[in-house]
Parts: sequence; structure tokens; C-alpha cells
Amino acid sequence: MANSAGERRPFSARFKAKVAVEAVREGKAIAQLAGQYPVHPNQISEWKKHCRNGLVIGAGSSHPPPRNADRALAPKRGNYPMIG
Repeated sequence: MANSAGERRPFSARFKAKVAVEAVREGKAIAQLAGQYPVHPNQISEWKKHCRNGLVIGAGSSHPPPRNADRALAPKRGNYPMIG
């Protein structure tokens, strides 16, 4: 989320993990957490998704891997559609 100057706010990995764990384990509503912390609800949803998938939040990059990154590494399951 951008601040009034249009810059991204850097959040530490510890802060991201804290918010994500509260969303997952304590079952708090995302809107409630967004009101409690200065974070947009969409960002909390992304951190929660990463937490559920077991990804390390904030490990080396502030950006998550591309959504289709795992597809590029997966073997292809056939080149032709089945007919009939």
C-alpha cells in the first residue's frame, strides 16, 4: 500500500508474520486486523495466504514469487487433448 507520497511502506518479516499468524491462528477478521494495524486488507489476505501455504514471509524479497512459478517447474502432462 502506498503512503501519501506514493512510496511503498517497508514492513519487516516479523511484522508480516505477526499479522498473518493473528489472521490464521486467532481467527480474527481481516477487516478487524486492518483496523488494528496500518495495513490494507488485501495485503493481510496475501500474507495470510502465504502463511497457510507454509511460505516464509519476507525471506529475501518483499515481493511474493509469481503465481505461475510452480507451473514452469512442473512437468507437462501431455501435449495433445484427448479426443473421443
